[in-house]
Amino acid sequence: MKKKSSTGGEASHKASVSLPDGLGSAALTFDSLDERAALRFVGHASAGASVLFVGTTRDNFQGKEVVKLEYEAYSELAIKTLQRIVELACHAAGPWPLSQPLASFSSRGSTDNKMEGQSTESKKEEQESERKTEGQAGKQPASRRVYIAHRLGNVPVEQASILVAVSSPHRREAFEVAEWALELVKREAQIWKKEVYKGDADASQWKSNAADTAARAAAADKLP
Repeated sequence: MKKKSSTGGEASHKASVSLPDGLGSAALTFDSLDERAALRFVGHASAGASVLFVGTTRDNFQGKEVVKLEYEAYSELAIKTLQRIVELACHAAGPWPLSQPLASFSSRGSTDNKMEGQSTESKKEEQESERKTEGQAGKQPASRRVYIAHRLGNVPVEQASILVAVSSPHRREAFEVAEWALELVKREAQIWKKEVYKGDADASQWKSNAADTAARAAAADKLP
């Protein structure tokens, strides 16, 4: 996946993956994101709710005027991370704790939550059961569909940098899964961002999604 064309401008390159069962899709692209395409993908007859999150570039941060955001990614790893998030969002049973790392989830849900308070022997039995059933979980009929797309390169103010769409039979589940998926993308995907400020180029610096999330949370805590 290349970032620049032979003329020096941004090229329309895309890395994408779809789940074999057709229920999920993940993409990294230098093109503009298509909200309608996201909703079309997740929409189906059994879905009573579809949730779409659109993350856009805003024009300010901590009193500075933002001109644009620049995104780069370790695409080979990032697309695999997005694929795993989509797989779990489609098939895992939940719950959806926002603070747990991706590695703590299996196709049956959050292993940390389920194993808390269990004996060593029962944990081993649970883990063995996970190994036997995890491959089967993805083959079972699912009523959730999930679409995640992240834009790379330059993203001007008011344009979208990420889309997360989820459909499910009920709205609560759709909201919970969408927020969970978004938090994992922000925290674990191998994607870096630089905020470019008007008249203050020296203040711009590359930050990972995880570092940026932590910085914004710290800044929010200081607000009166």
